[in-house]
Amino acid sequence: MYPELLVTRTYGNLEISGSEECGNQNSPESSTVLRTAIASILQAWLDQCAEDFQEPPDYVCLLKVLSYLKKNMPGSDPEKRAQSLLQQFQKEELENDDAFHSLSPRNLDDDEERDISGAGEFSLFQEDLVAEQLTYMDATLFKNVVPHHCLGCIWSRRDKQENKHLAQSIRATISQFNAVTNCVVSTILQTRELKPRQRAKILEKWIRIARVKRLFTTV
Repeated sequence: MYPELLVTRTYGNLEISGSEECGNQNSPESSTVLRTAIASILQAWLDQCAEDFQEPPDYVCLLKVLSYLKKNMPGSDPEKRAQSLLQQFQKEELENDDAFHSLSPRNLDDDEERDISGAGEFSLFQEDLVAEQLTYMDATLFKNVVPHHCLGCIWSRRDKQENKHLAQSIRATISQFNAVTNCVVSTILQTRELKPRQRAKILEKWIRIARVKRLFTTV
């Protein structure tokens, strides 16, 4: 069950309980017990499973819980915890966006792209050096992947216009993969003057690079 569905159902039950509590003036002890139980449950949930509420950019679940706490338990520890989590998540979201904008492969201008992908220049690079640098670039991106960006409820919304900022850490790894793929294709096919035998040698070089890179990745 998704946290959003669980919170929605729980939130509805809490609202009903709050209404019954207000309408029942003859059982103050029962109201206190109920309020204490709800506060305890929410405090434990916020403390022990904070990741359930990390759903940028809207934080629907956390805002629902925070709304209930502000209305029914203002100034309580669970309210303070919920408010603190919201501020923490929003700060992390901004930091992650800034970090992955800088980590994403930069757009090369035409001259730079020709220099890097030219078949003649490529043949001069040592295979282990190319594999090492590609592995380093991949490792930097993968170390910064935000786990919740992999959730289906986040990734499935990525194509909507208003969600272009979602899952930047995953988008960065995909951009890197596409950049390497384009580099391989361009070194093999870009220069029309190359003979089939020359293209075959370039392809063999990329295969050897891939094998070395695989060794680096498994270490």
